[in-house]
Formats: sequence, C-alpha cells, structure tokens
Amino acid sequence: MQTYNNPIISGFAPDPSVVLVDGTYFLVTSSFHIFPGIPIYASKDLQTWVQIGNAINRPEQVDLTNTITKAVKLHGGETMIGAGGLFAPTIRYDRGTFYIVCTNVSEEGDDFAAENFYISTTNIWKGDWSDPKPLNFKGIDPSLFIDDDGRAYIQGAWRLDRTEQPYSTIKQYEIDLHTGQQLSEPKELWQGSAQVYTEGPHLYKKDGYYYLLVAEGGTFEDHMISIARSKDILGPYENCQENPILTAAGKPDELVQDTGHGELFQDSEGQWWATVLGVRKVDDRYPLGRESFLVPVDWPEGGWPRMPHPQLQFQRQACGSRAKWACLPQKLHVDDCHIRTPSMNLYRRQSTSVSLRPTDATLAVPVGSASFVGKRQRSINDKATVSLVLAEANLGKPVVAGLAVYKDDYRSASIAVDFGKGTIILRQRRTKDAAQPPEEVDVNQTVLSDHPGDKIQLGIDSCQTHYTFQYREDPSSPWTVLGSVDTLDLTCRDFTGTILGVFAHNTTLQNFEGDWVTFSHLTVTGQDQSQVLKL
Repeated sequence: MQTYNNPIISGFAPDPSVVLVDGTYFLVTSSFHIFPGIPIYASKDLQTWVQIGNAINRPEQVDLTNTITKAVKLHGGETMIGAGGLFAPTIRYDRGTFYIVCTNVSEEGDDFAAENFYISTTNIWKGDWSDPKPLNFKGIDPSLFIDDDGRAYIQGAWRLDRTEQPYSTIKQYEIDLHTGQQLSEPKELWQGSAQVYTEGPHLYKKDGYYYLLVAEGGTFEDHMISIARSKDILGPYENCQENPILTAAGKPDELVQDTGHGELFQDSEGQWWATVLGVRKVDDRYPLGRESFLVPVDWPEGGWPRMPHPQLQFQRQACGSRAKWACLPQKLHVDDCHIRTPSMNLYRRQSTSVSLRPTDATLAVPVGSASFVGKRQRSINDKATVSLVLAEANLGKPVVAGLAVYKDDYRSASIAVDFGKGTIILRQRRTKDAAQPPEEVDVNQTVLSDHPGDKIQLGIDSCQTHYTFQYREDPSSPWTVLGSVDTLDLTCRDFTGTILGVFAHNTTLQNFEGDWVTFSHLTVTGQDQSQVLKL
C-alpha cells in the first residue's frame, strides 16, 4: 500500500483536470487574471508533481488586459470577490495531440463576456501551444469528449438566466477539431441534480454508458459533485439517486471544505481516481484559496462511482514509481506570475536577480498590468525573503518598491521602501463589503537609517492566522518586525489564491518612470524546506 498526501497541488490550484498519456499524468488548473495562464503539472505517481509549463505562455494568445475583478453581494448577504480571466480548463489527448479547452472571462458593460476557445500541441514538454480557436458556446467551463469512433463533442455550462436558478444547463455539440467548425446545434443534456449553478461538465464512457459529471451549488460551502448517465451520448441522462456523490456541505468537522468541480480518470493499472478542488479551512481562514485534492474512487462495473471525502492523507495501492521521476525536465521561471498581460520590457533578468521598471500602475490596478512578478504561495507556513538594492539613482525619487502578498486588486499587503520619503511602509488593501470600495491603509512605517547600506532585506512570514512583515538593513542583524496582517483579510468567497512577489511603482500622477529597481535572491521556502521557489 502507498501513502498519498493532499493537496496534490497546493496554493491557488482550482478546477483540476487530468489526462494520462504514456505513463505520465498531466494536470491543468484555472489561473484567472494571472499570466502565464493555465499552468501544466506532470507526475508519474500522482504524488510528486512538477510544473512543466503554461498553456497560455505568449501575450498574443489571449489578452488578459481587461479581466476585471468584482466584489458582489450574494443572496445570503456575503461578499464574493470574483476574478475574470481563464476559467476551468479541460485537458484531453487524442492520436498524438493534446487539447485544452477553456473560457476567458472579461468585462462587457455591467455584465461579463465569456470567450470560449481551444488550443493544441503535439509536444507538451516543449510548450508550443497553438493560437486559440474560438468555440461558439454561450456560457463557461467547456469540456471535450472524443468518442471511440473519433467524433469530438464540446460540453459546457450554457448560460440561461443570471437572475434565477437554474442559472445554467449542460449543453453539447459536435465539433471538427481540425478546423474548429461546429457540426451540430447545441443540445441540452442535463440541468443537474440540484439545478443550482450547474457547471464544470466532464463526459466519460464506461460499461456501455456515457457518464456526465458536473459541479453544482456554486464554488463555496454548498459546492458539490453530481453525476448522470445515458446509453446514448445525446441522452436522455438518468440522475444518480445518490447525488451529490461528493460535498462538504453539512460536514463542519472536515478540514477540507467547499469540495467540488471534479475530474474522473484511470491510472496505468486501471484504478479510478478523482481530482477535486477544496479549501483547507480553519476558523474561516483559507488564504491560499482553492487547491487540488486527490481521492480514490470505487467504480463498480455497470454502477455509479463512489468518492470519499478528501483527506490530507490516505492509503491505496501504488500507481507508478517515484524512481522514474528523477529525470523530469524543469524549466526556469515556469512558475512566475504576472498581473494580467504584462509588458515584458518592464523586466530585466540576471542570474540571481530581477529588475523592474516602475510605472504608475500599483497592485490595485483594476485593468492592465503592474510591475510585479511572484510565485504562488504553496505552503500555509511559508517564508519569503528578498534583497532590495538601494540604488542612488532612485533615492529621493517618487518610487515605491518592495515585497507583497497579492491576491487581486481588492486585496494585498506589502512591505516596501518609499525612496522619496526614505521610509519603510507596511501597506494593506482590503475589502469587507461589496457595497463599499476597497480601503488602503498604512498599517505601520519607519524611517530608513541615516546611512543605509546598498541593500535592505525584506521578509514575509506566513502562518494560518497572519502574515508577519519584517526587514533588516544589515544581513547579519536580527529581523525587525514592522507589523502583521490577519489572513482573514485575504480570505473570502473568491476564486484565486495568494502570490508572493516583488513590485515597483511611482507615486506621482505624471507619466514618470523611475530608474530600474533591482531585487536579488527572492526565495520562498515552505515549512518542511522541501519546496524552495527562487525567482
């Protein structure tokens, strides 16, 4: 028996989709307004996962410039912070070609626009994904099913009426994957079992049935997975009487909450598994956001699949060998994160450092990008450190640069040097109520010493309850704590997760660009030292 640990992809990894090809599992997740988009992870044993690329890796593939974030009041009075961008990708493989279908959500007046598309590659390791081909689908969360006869079908959450439930239904049409041509009219397959936010469909064929898996209930505390089946791909689909087959609703003692949006798949030995999203919730805190969890599935012949609730650790017969994994290629900077579509001429890289050109765009920029680059926070107990070069060219200039924990333009916290004022600032941006604009406050600040060195070290320590912001002007001296921020301020009914990174911006309203700001040795280290992320 093998011990499996969860989450398999920690920190900002929602809506997992998996495909097994030639003994390697490939997994993709949503990335929303972050570029590069649609991260791709690979594993031989379902436990050791490495990010090998991003499907959206060229700015010209998909424009994320106008992927806005909105704070919305839900029916129960709670605030939801919803980010636009790349939603719920599905990855599939057929006759030498990998396909990913996805949605890009952007603003359109008072509403949103959903552009569905698919991309392909014959070499997932190289990462040369095609330009997108549009899908004519009114809704979100497209999926792809390729039948035994080679015919391909798009399924998705077809939008009905945003003002009432059912908000959406699952529709399907046939497609020519070579040309992108739609070959049939969209046909409704199923409105779901709960018929509340029926989304995230995936279709499977087993034992003479077509099984349709969906997410329902919204992606928070009422989230669930339901399933139906039919002998004909066009339906009608029979509802499983045991629906939902997975939910955390009514299970307050479970650590993993908000479970849903799943993918069923087989390992190389024929065992069935599922990947699902969930949050590790402690006292209503889950700053890392939605993550990817693995669960074993029992799927008897001719019957319905059964999923246990995700646990942090479980045992099952091993699938694959970890010894094979040592030769997996990893690309430098593949896990970098930028805010929306970046202007890459604002960045310069050296072997152990990165330089940013300050612009007037701050971390609160609602559209477009800021000078920012970071890494997803992968551990609840992380330590991020960086050295900021105090170049004379910027001293006295209206430039602010530092280290931040960032979620979206509504929520961030940073420790930074204000070059113009000669101060170190702990600044927080947060929102509590969808009816009110976000507030930005300076939690604390201090003055740089009269004779600072050529560098200052900045640090952020994280734990379940708070982020601690600290600095030291002498690398041999102890850290000085400037203050802390409660992780509740970075926890919400939301879509994204926290990113730890460096930024630079100017403090004037004029179109002023400061000289390059250089950061060296940005390192994010997990609690067990096993995960060290370097910029």
